[in-house]
Parts: sequence; structure tokens; C-alpha cells
Amino acid sequence: MPFVIFLLAFWLNGCALLAIGAAGAAGGYAISSDGIEGISDKSYDHVWQTASEVLGKQGVIEIQDKTQGKINAKVGGSKIKFQMEQATAKSVIVRVQARRMWRAFPDMNLARRIYSMIMKETDYTRMP
Repeated sequence: MPFVIFLLAFWLNGCALLAIGAAGAAGGYAISSDGIEGISDKSYDHVWQTASEVLGKQGVIEIQDKTQGKINAKVGGSKIKFQMEQATAKSVIVRVQARRMWRAFPDMNLARRIYSMIMKETDYTRMP
């Protein structure tokens, strides 16, 4: 019963917590009304490099600031905001937000796709 109340609290708050079984993932990600957030156990530099490559291949990077962990890109007709921050010595929080049509409407399918691509690539590539 407490678990049901816990899930209900997230649902009523506009968030859903989903468990995923991907190797290298810290156990899950959160979906809000306009973005996706999760934790990677890869290094800051590795996640940054991977995100830059994925966003560069998928669209056009408009702003890139490694020290602040921010990348703004345009993919198709949508604007992507990628943000990351060091959570612990061995983990990084990753956020992807996608908006279309003058940034008025969330593009959750694109946010989910970009997030998944970044997390998948961090697991399959190695830093030199």
C-alpha cells in the first residue's frame, strides 16, 4: 500500500518514475511534462563528449558550454535543451528537454529519443 501511495504522489505531481534495466544506467529516469532526467554512472567528460556527438549528428548545435554542462540544439523543428551536472564523484545527472512550435509545446517523443541515444552511446563507447 505505501508503494501505491508513492506512485500516486508522482502521478499527481505530473511526474512518473520508470525503472529501466539498461546496463550502466543507475536504475531509472524521471519524466516530467516537458523533459526527461536520469543518472549516468559514466564520467562527466564521457557523457559530455557523447551528448555533443549525438546532438551534432541529429541536428545543429547552437550553444555549447561544457563548464555549465549546457547544450542548446535544433533538431528538425524542435529546440533541444541538454543539461548535465556532477551529482557525485562517480555519477552525472542528465536532463533533456525538447520543445516545438515557438517553444510552446513539449516534444516528448524527441526528448525521449535524444535521451535514450545519449545514454545508450555512453554505455557502448569508451573514452580514450
